Amino acid sequence: MLVDKTNGRLSVSPGLEFHPKLPLDEFRARPDFDLWKNTVHLGDLYEGFTRDVIDNEQRKLNVQVTFLMSQLIVVYLSYFLPGEKDARFRESNYPDADTRRYHFHDRLLRAALGEPPYRFSWGFAGLGTHADGFSMISMDYGFQMGATAPNQES
Repeated sequence: MLVDKTNGRLSVSPGLEFHPKLPLDEFRARPDFDLWKNTVHLGDLYEGFTRDVIDNEQRKLNVQVTFLMSQLIVVYLSYFLPGEKDARFRESNYPDADTRRYHFHDRLLRAALGEPPYRFSWGFAGLGTHADGFSMISMDYGFQMGATAPNQES
């Protein structure tokens, strides 16, 4: 995972990059678009997609992207642990799996962006836990909708 702190460009793997103003039409025009599963569709307002990929370091992860009014607002990354079949919905939930994944995500984020907080002019990044219990990295570009992030860094 590579992140450009100045403009928010995220590179997950060769050919799989995201940026704060990525339009939905450009995303749909990608040659690999048919590999993405549509997870939510609310007309022209809100649309989400997910896909498992291999990153630049040959690690498996699940990538979820969400568009609001045809503009990318958030990318979620959830890395698989060794031997795990699904990084989000595991068949057997080991008690320490999410803790280990959270710490792994923390190390990746610190390697890419340094020490927190991760607030920038393009939005913010962070660690989180989904309501379903899985840990993830969030690249939130929602501040591109006109608001500014508190305590912005450049």
